[in-house]
Amino acid sequence: MMELNRKVIETFDNKPGQHCISTSLRDIFQYNGFSFSEEMIFGLDSGLGYHLCEDTHKLGSLFVGGKSNLFEGNICNNLGIKLIQNEPQDDMSAWLEVKEYIDKNTPVMVLADMYYLDYFQKKQNPFGGHMIVIIGYDLEKEEVYVSERLDDQLIEKDRNELLSISFSNLQLARSSEKDYISRPNRRWFVLEFPPELNIKLGIKKSIKQNVERFLNSEENGIKNLHLFPSKLRICLDRILESSLSYKELIYETKKQLLFIYACIEKNGTGGGLFRKMYSGFLSEIYKNYYTDPLIYKAYHDLVVAAEKWSELASNIYKDVMNLNVKIPRDTLGSRINSICESVNFHIRDVENIEKQAFLSLAQWIGGDQ
Repeated sequence: MMELNRKVIETFDNKPGQHCISTSLRDIFQYNGFSFSEEMIFGLDSGLGYHLCEDTHKLGSLFVGGKSNLFEGNICNNLGIKLIQNEPQDDMSAWLEVKEYIDKNTPVMVLADMYYLDYFQKKQNPFGGHMIVIIGYDLEKEEVYVSERLDDQLIEKDRNELLSISFSNLQLARSSEKDYISRPNRRWFVLEFPPELNIKLGIKKSIKQNVERFLNSEENGIKNLHLFPSKLRICLDRILESSLSYKELIYETKKQLLFIYACIEKNGTGGGLFRKMYSGFLSEIYKNYYTDPLIYKAYHDLVVAAEKWSELASNIYKDVMNLNVKIPRDTLGSRINSICESVNFHIRDVENIEKQAFLSLAQWIGGDQ
């Protein structure tokens, strides 16, 4: 059989989205004949969570996340979809395994470090947990065609143009070790769909899994939420106590706070640390599948929680805009204290709201629907 020099899955439709994983999954579902909103996909993947991560060897590296960890295939388990995945040990195998599926018109999800994806308008910080879908290649041009979540602020392209990346940069992106939070490890994923999906059963399974993790997990749930203010305080104190010049100190403080703002409100969260997306999932369930007051209560609580997170992010952003070298150095500590106290106030409020939302879902799952 003659090897193809160029192959593109022409019928794969790439639409704008909020988050890289849920957008990739939504588009692959659509390609296979199952149409869902991104919010529905996010919920069916048991997506909501909460975790903190920090590289203690670097200043200003505290990360706050609002979803479960990297793609684990929860949506496949919940809906009876076969998940095929691998973590090749070398770059050539990593490419050839993907190419084999593309030649069979099967799109492949891969993890890639955003730092090496040169189709972004500006250089991105290292993040190895970014998901893209490979939908084609051109051997002569030595480039691969991919599907992205198409954020207009990040990517400038015509909607009808294929998004491309060089073989060399894709190889670097898939094998990168730059990110302290997550590494792509050349991982790829393929979904094989059954003729039909049991959506109502999948909803129950996905909510049950999300409830158990959110309420009980020590690392990726509400038990971890109260640590955020103290972790932020420690992180900012490390900057204040460093030997940096005052100008550098202000810069590092602002950079850390802006990163927290982006973790909550930007960076593919859909706003409100993914709470807005999960509330959209619950809204669709209530309207189309299970009209139960407990689901509606959880939906309403998470709408409020999302608003609280967005308000916190907005306050942090405003505080950052007021930080500059004109501030007397001996008053910077009190300003940091004020920011941390505001964070602590919001977190106590959010913690109670989110706990009530998931207790409502736990009650629904435990009942006889």
